[in-house]
Amino acid sequence: QQQIPISNGFSTSNLYSVASALPDGSDVQVISTGGFQPYDLDLHGNDVFWTAQNSNVIRRFDVTTARRTSSNFLTEVTSPFAIDVTDDAVYWSQVGTSNRIMRSDLDGTNITTLLTGINSYDFEVVGSRIYYTTTSGTVLRSELDGSGLATLASGLGFLNGIDVTDEAIYVSALQGVFEGPGFTTLGAGRISRM
Repeated sequence: QQQIPISNGFSTSNLYSVASALPDGSDVQVISTGGFQPYDLDLHGNDVFWTAQNSNVIRRFDVTTARRTSSNFLTEVTSPFAIDVTDDAVYWSQVGTSNRIMRSDLDGTNITTLLTGINSYDFEVVGSRIYYTTTSGTVLRSELDGSGLATLASGLGFLNGIDVTDEAIYVSALQGVFEGPGFTTLGAGRISRM
């Protein structure tokens, strides 16, 4: 939900759009526009799934079609935020008052709540596990069904990004850890590796 610089080939009418570019940043193309405000997206095959937090929907479009317009994939979800799509399922987090990790089949059926009480701005499905960052500063891991929830790290501030490799977990902090009025021990804008 960032303002898009006009110098990148967008105009103000393209705010809240989904776009694509080549790996070097060239050939920027707006591929889906509308009144929805996209937050996170994930590409699976030819489909891009994206969350529209303020509209309470998850949308989808096929990148191979000439007119890449989005359609609703799931409606009436509460504040969908982060999304990750695998060969078997669509996973998303719900933030705000909901604070849940959800899952559905690829066709939008069998919607299941995996975890409650987790305010996660980003997570990643890797193999048979899900890795989460939380706004309370913890890095968590669970099985795909939400069982076996384990804390991997804590006290890291307001976390809002995660990437998991074979050797490490990288997380980003939006806000630091505070130890009293106006005093920060770990600043914002930090990327940590574990």
